[in-house]
Amino acid sequence: MSPLIDNLSATLKNKIERLQAPEARVRLLAAVHISTLGHGALPALDALACALDDRCSNVRQAAALAIGEIGPLAHEAVSPLMRALGDSHHGVRRNAVLALGKLGPNAAVAIPALEHALRDANVHVRRAAVLALRKIAVPPITCIAA
Repeated sequence: MSPLIDNLSATLKNKIERLQAPEARVRLLAAVHISTLGHGALPALDALACALDDRCSNVRQAAALAIGEIGPLAHEAVSPLMRALGDSHHGVRRNAVLALGKLGPNAAVAIPALEHALRDANVHVRRAAVLALRKIAVPPITCIAA
């Protein structure tokens, strides 16, 4: 393995460990950093899925964002993301919806939950649900606002 890959692996391992830190700020920064790695963050998927249950809503939002940035390879996180659709914080719900959309057809099981999100109290969640449904549905569906 090259020194660059070794360093990246060590860095990712460090960020995964920091997702368990006692300080919310440290957990948040770890999740945000992991989100910049795109599909390279796949080894962090389990830790990110656990972070969707963090006591800090900012950490939960960042974890959902990071899962979405992994893309279709993060299909194992569909269930935790679906649970996050029921979060009390609209930012977490929005990021979970967006992440499901980035998983594409791999998240087809979430279509009923995303259709429910079309009626969310928050407009940003509703807009994200429209986008996500367009990315997930095969064949594509047209969302009509009521």
